Amino acid sequence: KPSQTIDGAVRLLPFLFESIVITTNFDCILEDVYTDGGKTFQEILHGTAVGDFRKKNVLGSRCLLKLHGNYNATHGRVLLKNEYDGFYKPKCSGREELALIFRRGGMVFLGCSLWQDRTMALLKEVADADKNMPRHYALLQRPKTAKKVIEREHFLTERNIFPIWYDGDPSTD
Repeated sequence: KPSQTIDGAVRLLPFLFESIVITTNFDCILEDVYTDGGKTFQEILHGTAVGDFRKKNVLGSRCLLKLHGNYNATHGRVLLKNEYDGFYKPKCSGREELALIFRRGGMVFLGCSLWQDRTMALLKEVADADKNMPRHYALLQRPKTAKKVIEREHFLTERNIFPIWYDGDPSTD
């Protein structure tokens, strides 16, 4: 079973974040870790099924939204340029649903680099328009310099994301 090889802090995630998880990862690590932790996702939705995410979550289901899809399926995928264009175009249901999710409740971002992309641009739009948007959190590797930490925190907090820093592997410095 693949999850037998997963070690480290990732194994604690099911006990810290039980209900709403959104990732851009294509792999199944989160599914395996949550199942091993006895907190199997009741719903796993891929990309273009984002409209179902809000409905399922309102019903109390433990949901995983794989924003860009899954490695072994093209259905629901948001990976190619035309798929991104369709998902993020103005007034598109995917874009609108994702904006509603950002406004609904605080989230933690897992497996996301959170650099400037269409998702971050949408999150900035929502944060600028809704000063009451809840705080979101992200687990991110701490930048190497204090200046980079400040720059990164500024970028993220403009999007109402507050980083939870972890130190990188000292052997890679």
